[in-house]
Amino acid sequence: MPAATDLTLVTGFWDPRTLGRERHPRTADEYLRLFAQLHARVPWPIVVWVDPAWADAVNAIVASGAPAPRRVIPRAFEDLPHAKERDAFASLRVFDNHDPRKDTLGFSIATWAKPELVVDAIGLDEFASPRWAWIDFGIAHVADLGGVDWCAIATLAPERLRLCTMRATAPAEIEDLAEFYRGNRGKIAGGFFTGGAEAMRGLRAWFRKELERMRAVGRLVSDEQILATLTARAPEAFERWYADYAGILVNYTAIRRDVTTVLDALADCRQRSLCAIGTDTRRPRPRACSTTDSSARTTWSDRSPKSSGASSRRSTITAPPASAVPSTRGNRWSSRTSGSSASSWRMRRPRISHPGGTSRPAPSSAATRSRPGGRCGCPCTRGDPRRRRSSCGSPRPSTAAGTRG
Repeated sequence: MPAATDLTLVTGFWDPRTLGRERHPRTADEYLRLFAQLHARVPWPIVVWVDPAWADAVNAIVASGAPAPRRVIPRAFEDLPHAKERDAFASLRVFDNHDPRKDTLGFSIATWAKPELVVDAIGLDEFASPRWAWIDFGIAHVADLGGVDWCAIATLAPERLRLCTMRATAPAEIEDLAEFYRGNRGKIAGGFFTGGAEAMRGLRAWFRKELERMRAVGRLVSDEQILATLTARAPEAFERWYADYAGILVNYTAIRRDVTTVLDALADCRQRSLCAIGTDTRRPRPRACSTTDSSARTTWSDRSPKSSGASSRRSTITAPPASAVPSTRGNRWSSRTSGSSASSWRMRRPRISHPGGTSRPAPSSAATRSRPGGRCGCPCTRGDPRRRRSSCGSPRPSTAAGTRG
């Protein structure tokens, strides 16, 4: 009988040399060290698909003090979906801002297999889990593992697919798919995502179709670019939380870091009228957490016994008005072309209304830090555009519902 668990994670590892990443600074030994850090902290089962040559090394890691069951399954790179089509993919043009040491064809094939590997893990029928997640084998290289509330992640994970979003993708952006696939625009962090079993099967089917579209336009792109496209094609199928790569895990349950990225994303959604697509104003109703690891128990206030009726409330996170949230960070890739398509990739600095009735462009982050007041430069704000002192005389700006952590 499958073991009952609230959440099961799936990951995979193949020798960097097999993926054509001989010049990349992270070696196989470094990836094993990073996985050991992750393994020691996760109180949920993990299924590991691994290069047969490294199966013994991974088994040695999980054999020492595993906080939950681990299943290590050898699987050759040649057995991954699309690996046999490697020669056909080699004729495609790689997105323009790729890193040749990292974004190799072999690496792309491995990242495209994420939904397939999750569904294959579900098919093992070893864990009876209502929620599943993909997590990168070496995610500790970039993600903050401290303070991750794994129990809260399991209770909050919805049936729908939930992705870490850095910038929303509008349907209009993918109308010219060849142009959209020219570069990685920093829309999605694909190192960790969750969903129910049916949602993961649906993602696998969508991924296969999108890969065909990618081939049709003659581009070779990463899994993150494909995920961004899917969120624009079927926004109702996804839920989101906002973070940069470092906060991909800790921000799943609440906004605890990468605040600049979150505010930039909210401002971008408001400016482009993407609130229904790019933001989630409600948290899913939490489920009871059944983990037996006392160290992983959450202290999330919505499930605290001290909060009367808190478990039945739906929390929202209120965002400041778009005019009060200047953006000093553009997209991760700037176009070398001109015209409307190029301007849509850059965020224009919003104009901020000043108490005196005038308006001027929002200052840069450096200018903001050098001034005694807040973002508008007025000393009455004291660093927060939502807190107006009575001496200022300017009205408090209205607030609107924003994204959830």
